[in-house]
Amino acid sequence: MQLEDFSIKGFRSLDEVGPIPVKRPTVLIGHNDAGKTATLSALKFLLGRTQLSSEDRTISGAGAGGDIERVAVTLIEGRFSCSAAEQEQLQVEALIRLRRIAEIDSAPRYEILQSVPEDVRLRTIDSLKVQDLAILASDLGVETPGDGRRRDTFLNPLREFATHSPRIDTWTTASPSIVRALPILVTFESTAQPDPESQVRSALQATYDLLLSTDSVRDTIAGLESQVTAQLASDANQLCSHIASRCPDLQEVEVTPLVSFKSGFSSVTLRASLDGEEQISLQRAGAGRKQRVTLAVWEWVSLLTGDSPTRDTVICYDEPDTHLDYARQRDFLDLIHAQCAQENVRMVLATHSLNLIDRVDIAQVVQLELVDNRTSVDQLLTDAHAEIDEFLMRITNSLGVRNSVLLNERCFLIVEGETERICMPELFRLHRGLPFQSVGIALMDCGGNEAALRVAKFLIDHGRQVYFLLDADSAIHPQTRKIFSADKLTAYGISEDARLYLGAPNELEELFSDATWVHVANENWTRTDGELWMVDDVTSWRGGGKFSSELLQNFKVNSMSGPQSKPEMMVTLVNSLNSPDDVPQQLRSHFDTVLTAASSG
Repeated sequence: MQLEDFSIKGFRSLDEVGPIPVKRPTVLIGHNDAGKTATLSALKFLLGRTQLSSEDRTISGAGAGGDIERVAVTLIEGRFSCSAAEQEQLQVEALIRLRRIAEIDSAPRYEILQSVPEDVRLRTIDSLKVQDLAILASDLGVETPGDGRRRDTFLNPLREFATHSPRIDTWTTASPSIVRALPILVTFESTAQPDPESQVRSALQATYDLLLSTDSVRDTIAGLESQVTAQLASDANQLCSHIASRCPDLQEVEVTPLVSFKSGFSSVTLRASLDGEEQISLQRAGAGRKQRVTLAVWEWVSLLTGDSPTRDTVICYDEPDTHLDYARQRDFLDLIHAQCAQENVRMVLATHSLNLIDRVDIAQVVQLELVDNRTSVDQLLTDAHAEIDEFLMRITNSLGVRNSVLLNERCFLIVEGETERICMPELFRLHRGLPFQSVGIALMDCGGNEAALRVAKFLIDHGRQVYFLLDADSAIHPQTRKIFSADKLTAYGISEDARLYLGAPNELEELFSDATWVHVANENWTRTDGELWMVDDVTSWRGGGKFSSELLQNFKVNSMSGPQSKPEMMVTLVNSLNSPDDVPQQLRSHFDTVLTAASSG
């Protein structure tokens, strides 16, 4: 089962938070005490790695005597996707909702949201005895032909009756097999000093959990648990009889022993020697060596999760780069991408590192903020370019970084005007599957203003990489030649390699085929004369004046719904594209040039 997202209610500062997506990876950011570590702890509780203490319950107020009052119910709910094999084995849907709930004075329990008969009596028929099944069948008017002494005589008709009876969605106790199928959790936490022994323990705990999930080991353990449970049950019955004899006022005494060997792995010792010297505990090693060992442990987890796993895995990192120097931070960034490339791995990572944030898709970043002692979640909910920029601004503010950090990108791409500013982000996303911001490219709109050249020169003088993406005729067109002439660009330090020209031969609109323009026009701009737009129409416009002007004029004049501006016309075209191959080859080549520069920056 793969964890898609999770929601939290009544856990520390997380009064009611979520859903928080679990991606490859999800990056949690925010001020100290904003709730990052609490979020990871809630995830551990959901996946069964921790129990709940009274201090984990959200504070609800102060009692009459000044005592702290806490919520009565804490629950963490996850949405899990299940493979076809899991659906058949566990008898569940492709997407399930599973929660772990802890009420005061009760042990935590797992519940699943399921469709069940509205009549509560039909929900437990599989556990009823023959006489109880017979009574229920009689009460419900269910015909039960057959031997009245056989359980199936009543059970099968009641099952059929339950299948066709009114149903409701409600939370029911999750079966042990569903709980056993939960993803394995591997956690790595930051401490005041690097602690490789703790990291080894976490990694081997994951191996331990994997071993327990294999059929041969699980069957062996189940046999031992059954044997011990049976002996304990026998002793428990004797104990109950003794209690009943001494306490005749008690109507019924029952003790049900529960045995589990799952928590048998508890500790590990890590020792090593250097250059033939005597072995010592790595707790006494220097911080640098501890860092290297820690990274090695994390790398090993990649091998663990990728070796034909029997269960899915969620890896959690809490401030993992706190003790890493810059070189090892880069190694770690490569590591998390390698781990997340594993099909069965999801990851949640808490950090303050802007360097790390810059290396993931911005849609994978979740910002936590503490407001009135309660954590709230802010995450990107749209792919629109302007929304991404606004979100980046909020992130930098939350991390205490000046707004000017938004200029600290690896590469800048300057386009001519509004049309390119609107369309290029969508064309790049279609080509590469990522927004400009997530790969370190800052898009700037020149807007016909020479000030953009001054900004470009400033960036170049300070070691930044700057590219201009221009229509091929920009150096000679009356509206743009004053800014984009070869002499002007050279004067501002824009090299020929940094000038990326578009057109076949003159402008962006020419790169899209006549058939593409005709398809878009017939889908969006119906002709007033009722006829269809034809490829020959568009072909003839290429031989006239400026192609984009010819397109706009004809679509505007000959259609009641025609575009009123070039940006509107191009946006409609771009939104009609579905495949990376729909992006013209010339534009893809220019995008790759800029992306290569950004990646090497």
